[in-house]
Amino acid sequence: MIGAELATAGPMVAEGVDLLPDSIASVAASARAVWLLPTRSFWEPRHFSREYVEAEYTADAAERGWAYYAAMIDHHHERCTVLGQYVIGVDGSVTAEQIATTLTTHFGL
Repeated sequence: MIGAELATAGPMVAEGVDLLPDSIASVAASARAVWLLPTRSFWEPRHFSREYVEAEYTADAAERGWAYYAAMIDHHHERCTVLGQYVIGVDGSVTAEQIATTLTTHFGL
């Protein structure tokens, strides 16, 4: 159902690891889709510094949460590469305005 809707949609920006690259690649050519994926080196210090991690997780749970997310980051980077999907690695070195310019150029807008 979602795939059918995405197949007829305009440009797509997938942020994070909640959508699977194979699902998007099956309905959108690389020219219509861009992935904003964090680098592990960018995400790790931010994950452990979030208040909810400190308040709700035990140290073991926080480590398991990070391990899962780290694996998903790696998986998404790898699958996007294999599938030819365009990835912008979010590492804090580029401003939101620069990312917007990259998206505009990629989508030919």
